[in-house]
Amino acid sequence: MKKSGILVCFLLLIRPAIAQHPTLTNGTDYLRLIPGSAQSAFKRLELASDIDTTWNRWKERTTSW
Repeated sequence: MKKSGILVCFLLLIRPAIAQHPTLTNGTDYLRLIPGSAQSAFKRLELASDIDTTWNRWKERTTSW
């Protein structure tokens, strides 16, 4: 009985941590495979981003090389 009580308490404690686990995505929001030229069987990979390029403070936040 004591072991089962400890197990129940343990499961109740780890449940919130498991619920916060991020879901996995396949990255389709940022990657697209598009056909190459009409004469080629190859494809191109297009990489997209959701970065706000209109934000005025980018120069303050980046490193100049």
